[in-house]
Amino acid sequence: LLAGTAIAQSTIGYGSAIVVPVVAHTVSFDTEVFVQNPLFTSPTLTVNVTLVEATTAAVPGPKTCGQLVIPPGESASFVVATQCSLVGPNHFGYLVVQDAAAEAVNGMFVYSRTQNPQAIGFSIEGFPAGSLTGQSQRVNGLKRSAGPIPYQSNCFVASFEKPVDYIIRLRNSGGGVIGTVPQPPATSLHLEPHQMIRYLDIFAAAGLAGDFSNVSAQINAVNPSSVGNRDHPLFASFCTVQDNVSFGADFRIGKSFNAWDATHALN
Repeated sequence: LLAGTAIAQSTIGYGSAIVVPVVAHTVSFDTEVFVQNPLFTSPTLTVNVTLVEATTAAVPGPKTCGQLVIPPGESASFVVATQCSLVGPNHFGYLVVQDAAAEAVNGMFVYSRTQNPQAIGFSIEGFPAGSLTGQSQRVNGLKRSAGPIPYQSNCFVASFEKPVDYIIRLRNSGGGVIGTVPQPPATSLHLEPHQMIRYLDIFAAAGLAGDFSNVSAQINAVNPSSVGNRDHPLFASFCTVQDNVSFGADFRIGKSFNAWDATHALN
């Protein structure tokens, strides 16, 4: 399950356990996932696919999807709704694609495309488990506006094999904190293992009204840590900024300083 160190969005994408931070099957969006077994000298790759639906999705929690078999040097693709036998709308969460062999050492590359029926959407790379971290994470360039094109920023936090306590601070262009999630007097929020939560309009979640631009979200685990924050549990954070006319959106992963967290395994 280990992979090489990755910093923010790295070109390092090869690993035996890959996380796609968000996939969807909703009224507005569907996700197609592409998996490559890149080496002609590799064995045939059988991968397990697991969907962890968000707390506000139709069926929250982990769901085992169909396996995928990919010969050496070849690629395969699937639509998440079909691979995971999703019924009805409002399915979204993160996806784990992992080598099914007992040793789990066979690597792959993973890429996904999430889009609406008008083909407007965003692309999301698969991130090796080893590039995830428990460090402080940042998402830049968030905004909200009422018009002429209304923009909305949605943010997500996801846990893996351990529970996570965390706080989100919104900072303006000068670095000042303009709001937090949760709002005072609460000091942190909690996720159980294998959970994801979505904050639909992160500014509203922080109790902020009006228009904003050039805002960054700082997401910190607040679990007790014995060595700096190296012992914090792994978590993922990201935001999407969408326009509420076409519902086109982009994806922004939470960026960390490096990947020296010592718990780079998903399970």
